[in-house]
This record gives sequence, structure tokens and C-alpha cells, in this order.
Amino acid sequence: MAATQDDKLVVLGVITAPHGIRGAVKIKSYTEVPDSIGDYDSLTDPASGRSYRIRIIGQSKGLLMAEIDGATSRNDAEALRRVELAVPRSLLPAHDDADAFFITDLIGLPVTLEDGSNYGTVKDVHNFGAGDILEIATGGTTEMVLFTKASFPDITQERLMFIPPEIE
Repeated sequence: MAATQDDKLVVLGVITAPHGIRGAVKIKSYTEVPDSIGDYDSLTDPASGRSYRIRIIGQSKGLLMAEIDGATSRNDAEALRRVELAVPRSLLPAHDDADAFFITDLIGLPVTLEDGSNYGTVKDVHNFGAGDILEIATGGTTEMVLFTKASFPDITQERLMFIPPEIE
């Protein structure tokens, strides 16, 4: 049975490294208010299905410092490196803005040109620090395109309209 949209896990952050020697970790939060990731009773790793309880204990250099139930040593914390922390979509607040969406909603959407012709499908979304980049599968290749309002002026639950940038 397929999962409903409300059951879909939305990744809110990722554990990046240990912090100290007592099992604390550093977390890169993807939430609008970074420490709101700590507002959830339980976060799930989509890869393993394992659940985690976290308690935010501080912030430094754009990362959160947190304690994780059951992690009591640096080795425990090291084993959690790269674990993603997610919640079911149904637990997230609704968007106030009609132009707002979750990045996870973009993956798998068809990409069309202005004339309605098929361009490809969103394979993944990346952010290397300078903004979101869509990885679009176009036949046998993939393209990386900066995700801007100018390039993607119309986004619906069914598709993204793409206006390729002019190359001079």
C-alpha cells in the first residue's frame, strides 16, 4: 500500500558530527527557525526507520548542539554522523504562503517548458551554500539548475514550469 502525502517523511535536519565527549551531537537544521527541530517528541531516520529524541542545548556557527537519548559517549555520537532527522508531513504546520512548499515535494515532479512540452523530472534538490539547485533528469542525462523564481516562475503540485536562462 502506498504512503499518503501526510505519511511522507520530511527531513528537518541531519546530524553532522559529535560535540564533546558525552554523546552530544551537532545538527544542521533545515527548518525556518533552526531550533524548532527540537519541538518534536520523536524524529525518524528515513534510512533506518529508527526514532530519536533530541534536546537542543545550544547553537554555534550555524549548527545546533543537541543531546540524543541513548547517546552517552563520543563513540555513540560518532555512530550517528549523517543520520537524517525527519517527521511525518502531517505533523508539520500548514504553509501560510501560497508560494511556499517543502523541498521534498519537488522531487519527482515533471518539469515543463513554457509551451507545455516535457523537459524532464526533478531527481533531487541540493544546496551547497549558495542556494537551492535542482537536479533535473532529462532523458539519459541530468542537469543542475539554480532554483530561482525567474527560472521556475510557476510551481504547482503537478509540475514546475522552467524557463531556461539565456546564455550570452
